[in-house]
Amino acid sequence: MVRSYRDNHRVRQKTLLNLGSDFEIESQQWPLSCSKVVELLQGSQPLIPLKCSPEVENKAKYLYAQLVERQATRIEEIAGEDP
Repeated sequence: MVRSYRDNHRVRQKTLLNLGSDFEIESQQWPLSCSKVVELLQGSQPLIPLKCSPEVENKAKYLYAQLVERQATRIEEIAGEDP
């Protein structure tokens, strides 16, 4: 799972989470799964919620939790660094 951004007029990607080679969701469901993760990260209910299978919903919640945990770990690392 990556985040795209621009750096000096160049498009870059930062890996947020490695899903591994045995990702259980079918490749056709990946965009929906990622959209659901984004929906969860935004923290508010959309006007029209995404409809997905319980499997995709559960995997998106798991990925969301992983991203939040990774962000918290990174914040702790930064807070522990000397200025």
